[in-house]
Amino acid sequence: MRQRLQIAVLVGVLAVGGAGPAGAQASRAPPAKIDLMPHAAGGIDPVAEFAKGVVALNARQYEVARSALEKAVKAAPEHYDAWGYLGAARAGLDDWVGSKAAYEQMVRLEPNSAHGHAGLALALAALKENDKVEAQLKWLDERLKMCTGKCTDKGLLQTMIPQIRGVMAGTSAPRPMAWRGDHGRWGRAHS
Repeated sequence: MRQRLQIAVLVGVLAVGGAGPAGAQASRAPPAKIDLMPHAAGGIDPVAEFAKGVVALNARQYEVARSALEKAVKAAPEHYDAWGYLGAARAGLDDWVGSKAAYEQMVRLEPNSAHGHAGLALALAALKENDKVEAQLKWLDERLKMCTGKCTDKGLLQTMIPQIRGVMAGTSAPRPMAWRGDHGRWGRAHS
């Protein structure tokens, strides 16, 4: 049973990033944290639901992704990446209040997550909570300044900071962040 679950997550990683577990973990794709997630809690298999949600999000099947990821975080509430993917799925459904809540939980669990702060800033901008967006943008700008060498967050930051500013200014519509497997990073979802 456990081996089947590992294969399900690996299939999700390959479908999303194509880089396998080592490349996925380095680029903040679905983490290879199978042993950290509980198995079959309350009749919910968080590993399988997480993998299903990630694959559905990559395919822009936001309702399927939201449903699966909500089950994953219910069974494994400490899994911060599941909260981040849930935030993206809810944003894909234009549920910016729900997206904000998921990203807030991700940031609570992993305060140094650029993905979490960028997603939260985007949700706040979509909700026109500009004073709170400014605080997130300050964090993101500082993180970008610190990005040197092999900084895995650089592409995300360079993509998302201008988008967030555009949403705040009203010059662009908010779009959910999505895993861009072709470039191996998070960024704007393409229309």
